[in-house]
Amino acid sequence: MRQLYSFVWLRICAEPLHSSAVVDYTPPDADEGRKIVTALFEADGGRDIAEAVALSGEPNLNGILSADAKELSTYEYWQLCLRRKLFITQQLNAWEGTAESTGTGRPIDALIAPVAPYTSFTHDSQQYIGYAYSDLHS
Repeated sequence: MRQLYSFVWLRICAEPLHSSAVVDYTPPDADEGRKIVTALFEADGGRDIAEAVALSGEPNLNGILSADAKELSTYEYWQLCLRRKLFITQQLNAWEGTAESTGTGRPIDALIAPVAPYTSFTHDSQQYIGYAYSDLHS
């Protein structure tokens, strides 16, 4: 249902762009991107977030870090950076591959997509950070 809603929403948003073509785009293995960005956020085992929260005096909001977040060794961190680089290459290849379906011979210019399929979080609720497109491509 979420995919159908997103598809309809995108068509409605793109309708005013009469001279623009709308093509379907599915980024490769978005779950891998989520895993990579989560591992990058947690690479220090949560130390940076804990220190910032302690300075602010605010309570630590649950759900930002995995319960099993562990500090990575230098080697593990560099392996994670390599995984990220390979993932970015896959994303770029997929983006460039849209040139075959735009009708212009060029890849798509932009993505129109919702930031998230839900409203904002309340305190003490699980905060899923892996949906936003920018997470996957930053």
